[in-house]
Formats: sequence, C-alpha cells, structure tokens
Amino acid sequence: MRTAAAFLLVALALLLPHPARAQPLQNVTGVWRGVEASPAGPMGVEVIFFPNGTYSRAHKLGMLMTRDSGRFEVVQNWIHFTLQNWAPTEYQGQPLAWPTSDTWLVTNYDGRVLETANLHVERVQ
Repeated sequence: MRTAAAFLLVALALLLPHPARAQPLQNVTGVWRGVEASPAGPMGVEVIFFPNGTYSRAHKLGMLMTRDSGRFEVVQNWIHFTLQNWAPTEYQGQPLAWPTSDTWLVTNYDGRVLETANLHVERVQ
C-alpha cells in the first residue's frame, strides 16, 4: 500500500505542470519596455541597459514623466542601480530629493521577459 501511494505521488509530481523558473540574469543589455505598479497606478517604464554598465530609465504616468540614469550592476537575481542624473530636479519651484540608489529583485527572467514583484518589462531591442 505504501509503495503504491509513493508511486502515485511521484507520478503526480512528474505530470503536474511546474511553475516557470527564472534563468540566471545574463546579458540584460538592450531596451526593455513595460509597466510598473505604483501607489498612483500603473506607470509605463522604459529601461535601456548599455554594455558599459550604464543605464537610462524613464517612467510615465499620465502627463508626468521622470528620468534617471547612472550605473547598474547585476548580482545573481538582483539589479542594483546607482543614480547619477535625474529629472525633474524641481517641482513648482521646490527642489526634489531623489534616492541615490535603487535595487530590483528579479523574480522571473527568460532573456525576453524580466519581472519583479511590481514590474513587467519585455526586451524590445
């Protein structure tokens, strides 16, 4: 009886679909476009990863747009951004404070799609 139950469990484990597993992050260089969730609603996002380790990123929500650029580093399933330039630098005459870094924890990557908990982008170039 135990042997039959064990056999059945192994057979089910082999037959049931498995969730997609992320590949290691390799060669993220290129243009990525998609959507990022925010408290204000979904934002359009474009990220360009350059071969020299720099990036340019833009977010758009309605008529509002931000842009930042700097250096990026890939470590396992993390992408760490070090911001060096950003816009806008002020809003209604008041200076804006920007973070100096940002990190994505990548949950899904297959070379064409890159996802985090609140981001879905696809390689377009």
